[in-house]
Amino acid sequence: MKKLVTALIIVLPLIFVVALFAVTSVVSISTSIPVTGIEIGNIGENGTFSFDISDYSEGNRLYEDDLAIQVLPSVAANKGYHLASVTDVETSEPTNIVSLAETEDGRKYFDLHGVGNAKLTYETDEGGYQAYNLSSHQRTCCPLSPC
Repeated sequence: MKKLVTALIIVLPLIFVVALFAVTSVVSISTSIPVTGIEIGNIGENGTFSFDISDYSEGNRLYEDDLAIQVLPSVAANKGYHLASVTDVETSEPTNIVSLAETEDGRKYFDLHGVGNAKLTYETDEGGYQAYNLSSHQRTCCPLSPC
């Protein structure tokens, strides 16, 4: 009788757990995987994107999704990220030569407002970051018209 009671004490909780999972349709127990970093897959030539501001238009814009930003690991629970800051490369002061704008269909692109070098810092919603440079310049030669 003692062995039967011991067996029931061991087996009944297991049966209860299996029955509970079956009734509530719980298939698995999962855990939240934390973010370990952010990676920018497309960083341009030598870590810098260069644009001629006089020729920067809808046809040759740099879109945010062109950067191939990926939050690591790929199975992380919170895959959100955002542009945290735009700073001048030489002075490290905030600058407004570039900003993030949005098309009518919701696609984000970089809008150039001036000439210079800017460092864009992306940050995950959990705090990791990575930066790259974006250079904006103006054409130095102008087309000549006949006299």
